[in-house]
Amino acid sequence: MNDILKEVESLKDLIILSDEYKNYDKYLKKIKNNKTINLLINKIKKTQKDLLKNEIKNIDNTLLEKQIDEYYNELYLEEDYLKYIHASKELNDLLTILKMNFENYFNSLIE
Repeated sequence: MNDILKEVESLKDLIILSDEYKNYDKYLKKIKNNKTINLLINKIKKTQKDLLKNEIKNIDNTLLEKQIDEYYNELYLEEDYLKYIHASKELNDLLTILKMNFENYFNSLIE
């Protein structure tokens, strides 16, 4: 059992050393340090909370929905954010492939 756990740790290390993970981590750090991106994300979160409160009270959300769209449009103009989204997708694709391979292998053991 310990050998299996060591191999899983090795796989985790390989993922962390992958280009996909390095690229993801690089852009994650960039967006965390980008004041414009963080401000827009915080505005989106706050507006979404307000939108939810209005929905509970049956208040029209047309203006808030437009405001959220505007914030997202501004966010998608930020190059680092777009690169982060792309890097996140690439890392997620890698992890999904690994997960599927494991599931297929484990399912074949059961059959």
